[in-house]
Amino acid sequence: MYTAAAEFNGKTYIDTKEVADINLTAHNYKDGKCTVCGAADPAYQKPAKSDTVSGKKDTAKAVQTGDMANPAVWILLLTASALVFAGTVVFRKKKGN
Repeated sequence: MYTAAAEFNGKTYIDTKEVADINLTAHNYKDGKCTVCGAADPAYQKPAKSDTVSGKKDTAKAVQTGDMANPAVWILLLTASALVFAGTVVFRKKKGN
């Protein structure tokens, strides 16, 4: 039972109310927050990010070079340019004679 009392203009007002007890629910923390009420977990620590190369937890990250080129394309271009250069040299020699 709960009782509230207030005084207004020299008069005292009292009210009582019967309230059923509510079961207390414990916090259930997941990923730093309570799934019941949304409160933050005071003991929560963010997990360290893992190294993308070895999968080990480490503070250093793997270096991204950005080189995604296929070496076969570069070899083909080098061969084509060498053939064009050789063809130009041969054509000039024949034209000069």
